[in-house]
Amino acid sequence: MRLRQLDILRGLAVLLVLGYHHDASRLWNLCGWMGVDLFFVLSGFLVSGLLFSEYQESGQIGVKRFLIRRGLKIYPAFYFLLALTILARLLRGAMSWTVAAQEALFVQNYGHQFWGHTWSLAVEEHFYLTLALVVALTVRRSQMGTCGGQAFRFLPHIILAICIATLVGRILTVLYVRPYTANMVADPTHLRADGLAFGVLLSYLYHFHHERLKGFVTRHASGIFLLTLILIAPGFIIRRELTVTLTVGFTFLYIGWTGLMLWSLFAAPEASPRVRRAMNVMGAVASFVGFYSYSIYLWHIPLREWIAYPLGDALGLSRDSYGSLAIYLSIAIGLGVVMAKLIEIPVLRWRDRMYPRKAERSAVQQLAVGAI
Repeated sequence: MRLRQLDILRGLAVLLVLGYHHDASRLWNLCGWMGVDLFFVLSGFLVSGLLFSEYQESGQIGVKRFLIRRGLKIYPAFYFLLALTILARLLRGAMSWTVAAQEALFVQNYGHQFWGHTWSLAVEEHFYLTLALVVALTVRRSQMGTCGGQAFRFLPHIILAICIATLVGRILTVLYVRPYTANMVADPTHLRADGLAFGVLLSYLYHFHHERLKGFVTRHASGIFLLTLILIAPGFIIRRELTVTLTVGFTFLYIGWTGLMLWSLFAAPEASPRVRRAMNVMGAVASFVGFYSYSIYLWHIPLREWIAYPLGDALGLSRDSYGSLAIYLSIAIGLGVVMAKLIEIPVLRWRDRMYPRKAERSAVQQLAVGAI
């Protein structure tokens, strides 16, 4: 079942990222980096939810099937983009096979990348592989009687350890690694896994302690929403490259996005009719953008460089003008949807025939699983 609340958040995340990669709006460009962090929390929640749901339905975790299905969600569109990128660079005589290999192996967040955004895909791939193995091992230990029949009771402790270790790692990198760049903190998986981990924690509570979580959020909805605004607000005035953002700022932001998801899941449906009407209006636009979020995210920078900027130049528009921004958004979203329909959706439909889930959902429904 699709949740309009999460569609709105997914659409918000995509739009934030799109604005971050264009210079027309100073505020949008300043705060747009937060979209990826929202994606991380959403992805952790949604993808771990697949594993938790499978366990609740069957008492088992099919790691092989899970990884095949995840691969068929991510790889075809990504490798098609990579092939086009290699072809374009060969034609320009600016090809690096080292970078191509790093992209192909999903280690570009520890090396180099052709575009400025594929590092986040590597973070997610590393995390999902680890998550599947950890969850499967946890279930196996439970079946052997080593967890007292409560398969995931230690999961919150593991997530807390990941979050502390990740934060400490970011602080130590900022303090002691030289020469230092912001990307050395912002890109590596071992320094960014806490955002996805927050999403997994929320998913665990949502699936295994649903009523208690719902009761807590309902009782404290106003406080959660206020805390969310406080934690997210610095992102609108402080640049990502600053040390405070790269360390505790990421942690505060992940907590803030998690709070917003909690409010959206439980408090928003109980909001006043006026708030619900506003959400329905927002959802009509955001759910469309969010539905195709992966393809829009994947293609937005290449389409900017290959089509939007050249078209704006031909029309005599400055690249930091609102006219250029309008062209860029139209092409990024419009052709992102086209690429989803040409590649992503057909592959998902084939995947669902070949590797169906035990509790099957259609390819169109599955398109929304995994935020990026």
